[in-house]
Amino acid sequence: MANPSGGSIPYTYLWNPSGQTTQMATGLCSGSYTVTIKDATNSCTTLDSLVIQNSPPPTISSNGTMLISSSATGNQWYLNGNIIPGAISQNYTATQNGNYTVVVNGSETSTPFNVTTIPTGIIENNYATTINVYPNPTSGFFNLKMSQVEKVQIKIYNIFGVCIYEDIRTSSNFQIDLSAQLNGIYYVQLKSEQGTMNKKIIIQK
Repeated sequence: MANPSGGSIPYTYLWNPSGQTTQMATGLCSGSYTVTIKDATNSCTTLDSLVIQNSPPPTISSNGTMLISSSATGNQWYLNGNIIPGAISQNYTATQNGNYTVVVNGSETSTPFNVTTIPTGIIENNYATTINVYPNPTSGFFNLKMSQVEKVQIKIYNIFGVCIYEDIRTSSNFQIDLSAQLNGIYYVQLKSEQGTMNKKIIIQK
């Protein structure tokens, strides 16, 4: 903002190279600027200069599905251009694939960070007929029974493809506790020498 004194008011302003003609220039990028100020009779003219050095835009790095802003404070996360309510910390754990950006202090925006590593489209397959899940729907505790005993890796995903449970079992009948999870659809994925099997379960409390 230019703050002249003396001469006849009103004053006129000309900012170069932006071309703005107001007392306060806005939206200036980093660089050198001059402002020419004249009084009402043009008998008084003054010239002032300044250098603006804006902070660089924030950047996003990742650690698995955790996204990390280069700014420790003032963050707001977006997914595909839509604000993520409550996502104002330096770190944000991605819940679905897409383009994430972070805006710092309401003005500086990062370049989009594309997440493609979260599993999507998990559907129940034909092999799942060898798995018996009961009760289903469940209040959170359910039994998983397989047709034969074998070593299996178990992963359970929510509807966004986020893994919320992981274990390795060697028995054919056991209980799993998902009582801490919210109501909704989940997928049990089992991997063994026989292949990969997916089974849908519903938590309904």
